[in-house]
Amino acid sequence: MRRVLLGHHVIRAAMILVICSVVIAYAHADSIDTFTFSASLANNNGPVTGHFTLNKTAGTITSFDIKTPVMELNSTNFSQTGAFVFTFTPALSPNIDLVIFEFLDVFRDHIILVFAADLATFDGSGFLTTPITIPTGTGSSEVVCAGSAGAGSPLCSVGGFQSSFASGVATPVPEPATLVLFVSGLLGLGCKKLLR
Repeated sequence: MRRVLLGHHVIRAAMILVICSVVIAYAHADSIDTFTFSASLANNNGPVTGHFTLNKTAGTITSFDIKTPVMELNSTNFSQTGAFVFTFTPALSPNIDLVIFEFLDVFRDHIILVFAADLATFDGSGFLTTPITIPTGTGSSEVVCAGSAGAGSPLCSVGGFQSSFASGVATPVPEPATLVLFVSGLLGLGCKKLLR
């Protein structure tokens, strides 16, 4: 019986060592997070939903799919769409750190999301709907569809559409490594109860 208990302690110690190694390796990797986005356009112009994956270390968006009432921009065709990350520490007005995500197509249709945050600690909170001033000019979070299907952008269903946002929020999607740690902890607690 004593050898069996000793074996369980060795297995438990090995599992803890493996989990710690994974956590340490993950902490040194690029900080990549996926966010879901949900918003309402001003003047009851409809909802905006989607997701984007942000590499905070490189300052890039690696994938995205944002849907508005008049168009959908996504990363499945990077020859016609793109995404850019801009940071201002601080912006001219308001005098706070800003992270700006711009999703656009080659026809100048775009979705701009502005957050009061810095890139290193960006967690999806702080979405701004008010005007901002940066060194290149003024703007705000907005959806712009300049052309329409067949006349300009094939991605727009309505031409000449422009709307600011009434509200919005980006929510982090739990990472697989975080879920593995959580499940490992639950399994550990369950095993501890079984051994008693």
